[in-house]
Amino acid sequence: MKIKVFVFFVCFLSTSVFASWEVQNGGGGVVSQGTYMTFHSAQIPIGTTSLDLVEIPGISYLLQKVTSMPIGQESKMKLLKMIFPSERRKYYRVPEDQLDENLKRSLISIYANLANIPEDRVALFAMTHREAERTVLLPAFYQLTEVEQAAILLHEALWTYNYQLTYEQVVGVEQVAQAYFMDTHDASRYFQFYSSLGKVLEDRSLLFVASVAFEQKDNLSKLEKNSLGHIRLESLFGKQFLMCLATSAGRNYLIENKAEQCKSILLNDLIVRSLENPESLVFKGMIHYLQEKGIFFLRYTQINWTIEKVTRYFVEPYLQLHSEPEFLLYDEQKNVRGSLSF
Repeated sequence: MKIKVFVFFVCFLSTSVFASWEVQNGGGGVVSQGTYMTFHSAQIPIGTTSLDLVEIPGISYLLQKVTSMPIGQESKMKLLKMIFPSERRKYYRVPEDQLDENLKRSLISIYANLANIPEDRVALFAMTHREAERTVLLPAFYQLTEVEQAAILLHEALWTYNYQLTYEQVVGVEQVAQAYFMDTHDASRYFQFYSSLGKVLEDRSLLFVASVAFEQKDNLSKLEKNSLGHIRLESLFGKQFLMCLATSAGRNYLIENKAEQCKSILLNDLIVRSLENPESLVFKGMIHYLQEKGIFFLRYTQINWTIEKVTRYFVEPYLQLHSEPEFLLYDEQKNVRGSLSF
C-alpha cells in the first residue's frame, strides 16, 4: 500500500504544487545562478549539467519496454520523444547535500496540506516543468526499484506531452504501467495499460492492435491460426460480418461504406463472443474500437471476392508509420492477397 501512496503523492506534486509556486513566485522555469540553478522558482538547487542517459536510473528499462510495445510507430515515437533525453528534453538531479532539512520540511508541509495527509506519509520523488520539458529527480527517487523508477519517469514524461492532460489521466497511466511492467503476461494488467495509454495518446486503434498482438502470443480466445501464427479472418471477425461485406464486393473492391452498414452485425457478434470468452482481450479490444466510432473495411483485395474464399483467409497486424495500422490478408498458401484497414 505504501508504494501506491508514494506514487500518488509524487504525481500530485507535479501538478498542484508547481501551479501554486508559479502563481506565488512568478515562475520562469530554470534560472542559472552560479554553479546551481533555481528550478521553477522553488529554490530547489540542481546541477547546471543535465543528466546523460546512463545517469538516469530506470530510463533504460522504460525505453526497452516502449520499444517492444505492440503499437503503431506514430504512437511509439511520441513516447520515445517525451522520454529520451535530448537538447530539449532534460533531466537533473538534486544533490543530496543541497536539499537541506528546512527546505525538505517546507516542501513536505506544503504538499501534505495540499493532499490532506500526514507529513510522515509524504515522499517526494520527482517534479517536471511542462513547458521547459525538464524533470528534476529528488533524492528519494534513487531509493526506488527499477520498475518504480520507470513508472515515475513515464508519469513525468506525460506532463510534457499534452498540457491539457488531467491529473487523473496521468496518474492512471502511471499506476497501470507499473502493474503492467511487473507482469506483462497478465491479461487484465495488459488490457488496462494499453486502454489508458491509447486514451492519453489519442490513438483509437492502439488498444485493438495491442489486444490482437496479445492474442497471437497467448490465444486466450482459442482463435484458429496457421503455422506462422496468422489468425483466421473468420475466426476473428465472424462469418456474418464477412458475408455482409461480401454482398456488394467485386474484384479489387474498396469496401468502406458497406463496412459502416455491417458494423452493428459485427458489434453484436463480438459482444456474444466476448461473453463466451471472458478472458479474451481481442474481442474486448474490438468492441472498444467500434464503440469509439471506428470501422473495419477491406481494400486492395487481389481476389474475386466470395465468402467461400475470404473465410479461409488469415490476418496479421502490420504496424505502419501512420496512425492507422492495418492487417495483411494471407491466403491458405501464406501469400499476401490484400489488407484489412481500420
